[in-house]
Amino acid sequence: MAVKTLQSYAVSVLEHTLSPPALPTAEQRRTMQALADVSAAAFQREVYHSANGSFARFFHTVTPCTALGSMNLGSRPAKRKPSGGIETLRAIPWVFAWTQIRMLIPVWLGGGEALRKMIDEGRLHELRSMYSSWPFFAGLVDLVLIELGKADLGVAARYAEKLCEDPELVEVGAALRRQLDEAILAFLAVAGKRELFEGQPMSKASFSLRSMYLAPLHAIQAEVLRRLRADEKWQLTSREDEKRQLTDALTITVQGIAAGMQNTG
Repeated sequence: MAVKTLQSYAVSVLEHTLSPPALPTAEQRRTMQALADVSAAAFQREVYHSANGSFARFFHTVTPCTALGSMNLGSRPAKRKPSGGIETLRAIPWVFAWTQIRMLIPVWLGGGEALRKMIDEGRLHELRSMYSSWPFFAGLVDLVLIELGKADLGVAARYAEKLCEDPELVEVGAALRRQLDEAILAFLAVAGKRELFEGQPMSKASFSLRSMYLAPLHAIQAEVLRRLRADEKWQLTSREDEKRQLTDALTITVQGIAAGMQNTG
């Protein structure tokens, strides 16, 4: 692994030094800025300005975010300050929580809408030209596609079905899954690909093998979360041993899913 890493690094540095890629044109920079503006606005609208704070409530309902604060996920606390909402979360628990339920919100939310808007305006050819001629843009799109290959609409739907009792939150989940599906199609269109993991047979085979073990972990985690939330709702304190077992089971599923995904998000 060390030799392979050194070889890849050396070859990349030599290639970039001897034959550096062309710098992006002024038009490409303007296009990228437009994408960034639309993406940021869409992300902020969804996360920070949803009706009745429904997005934040959905996040706390369907993800194991509340359990992450007690786990050793980094050198710092899960939140920048004890009180506060989503804006106080640090990057690791925020991304980690969405990865656990296979929605990967931080990867695509906003970006998918920005690409879709430009595609609808008839600018797909321009985006594909950027993808083929600007290594930074191509690398960005390819990295997002790799992560989108790990998303799973079915798994995300099962978490919502298991944990969402409020019809408003059910609709939030359905809307986010529709956006995820549209984001996948938009990124594939820009890259000129028909399916995720296209041209990456080793990555596809590797993740397919791990997916078999992820499925039962997701099912167990959703059920454990449901039982823990039920105990909290009814303020049950007479079953401390069972609660401890459920908490341990939740920790194990979080670790197992993270290992299967091979990253925090």
